[in-house]
Amino acid sequence: MIKKNLELIILGLILIFAGLLYCFKLNNVPSGVYVDEAVAAYDSYSLVNTGADHFGQKFPIAFRFFGAYTPGLFVYINTLPLKIFGLNNFSIRFVSVISSLVQLIFLYLITKFFTKDKLKHSRLLTIFLISFIPWVVFNSRLGYEVTLAQTLITVAVYFLLSSIKNPKFLLISSLFFSLSVYTAHTQKILAPLIIIFSFFLLKIWRYPKKIVLFSFLILLITQIPNFYLVTTNSFWVKTSSINKNYSSLLSDINYQLFQTISPKTWFNQSPDIDIQHQIPEISLFYSWMFLPILIGFIKVFFQKKKSIEIKFIIGFLLISLVPGILSGRFMSTQRLISLLIPFSIFLFLGIDQIIKFIKNKLILILLFVSLIFYSLVMLWRSYFILLPNLYASNWNYGADQATQYIQSNPDKHFVIDNTRNPRQYILFLYYLKYNPQKFHQEIGDYWSKDYYQNTKYISNISFSNLEFKPISDDDFKNINNIIIGDDLTINNSDIDNKGLKIINEIKFPNQKPAYIFYQKK
Repeated sequence: MIKKNLELIILGLILIFAGLLYCFKLNNVPSGVYVDEAVAAYDSYSLVNTGADHFGQKFPIAFRFFGAYTPGLFVYINTLPLKIFGLNNFSIRFVSVISSLVQLIFLYLITKFFTKDKLKHSRLLTIFLISFIPWVVFNSRLGYEVTLAQTLITVAVYFLLSSIKNPKFLLISSLFFSLSVYTAHTQKILAPLIIIFSFFLLKIWRYPKKIVLFSFLILLITQIPNFYLVTTNSFWVKTSSINKNYSSLLSDINYQLFQTISPKTWFNQSPDIDIQHQIPEISLFYSWMFLPILIGFIKVFFQKKKSIEIKFIIGFLLISLVPGILSGRFMSTQRLISLLIPFSIFLFLGIDQIIKFIKNKLILILLFVSLIFYSLVMLWRSYFILLPNLYASNWNYGADQATQYIQSNPDKHFVIDNTRNPRQYILFLYYLKYNPQKFHQEIGDYWSKDYYQNTKYISNISFSNLEFKPISDDDFKNINNIIIGDDLTINNSDIDNKGLKIINEIKFPNQKPAYIFYQKK
């Protein structure tokens, strides 16, 4: 009995390992919250308490994030852990943890379409390796939509491939493809292209007519809210980067395509300039994985007789490039995360070939044990040691401590310099767990007017005893003001000239100032 269920037992152990890894120090690493995490979390908090987002819009389809918009499914789902664990770093990242574990299960199931049962050891080893690649670990511990969106696509792909033998699974696949569109803007491009491609590749018109009809109805009915938004800025704002002249657009596409297909991007150093997409001194995949992925890639593309599953994964690979190459001049690895599916297949097929090539089991075990140990040490060093220290400022380290000081001085008026971080107000709303209903009353109805069209973003905002704005000389004159800034807000030589004194200072782990509190002498 145990031998029969050994595969499931090992898979369960892999998931336990992954769950522990994704949850370890989830409150503290990354060291702080990114503004995209904070706004999604506070919107969920506002929904729970008022039924509206933090701008006062009742149950929006898409949420306004700093003059842009994001599909709303993640924000709504995020209300569940928030109710259980409260508003904190752990709860806002918990959906991504669960999403990543579900993704591992369905990646494992997808590999079964490309192998025989006797290769289950290769499948288990592959899923174990995928569970701790830096790209997966990083996204599994973020409090916004990218991991949930990718998981929904992965589930949809599994049921789509299952429909080849059992057409009824097309119904489930259609539902998950549709849901993915409500999770991230990337899926608005990806999901329709996959559906159209699959319709012709799998010859879906040959499926039973009732199943095809009901699948179409599922897509049609579940997309009614998006049909309502399709003529508004909320639906298209993220694709504004492609509205360029032809030569500029072509140049960007060529650049993005070159970066995407370059092994350096995946196995050496990512060209993604967004620090919130990176782990210091480590690549998206471990460098040694280049060989098995290359072997798997060759095996897929150079097979003489390609199965329908192989043809699908080739098409899926090419389609997954599209959101990335349309992302403008700067590469975004998060818009390419759907490539994890074909890369997982390549890794699996490559590992399987290596296992077949190395006949000596002892050498094989020593090889993989050493590579796994090396990879985990590198991950620990880069993610749990370097990231919270080197990238502390990029994750808004110190905002939590700043709000604690504010709470201990409720009779003071605070002016927060937002010159270098215009979206900073959301961090204070988040850490203060500020009453959303009170916030709605204080900001008025400006933000809720023409909600899905108005992309104008106002960063200067006031609530309670807090005022967020660029600092002016008048702010220094008021004896009741406590000015919160950084080391660039006021030159050290001007502190005495302006009659100020430093009353508190919060420092990054490298001892540079994160927040400095100034007051009139």
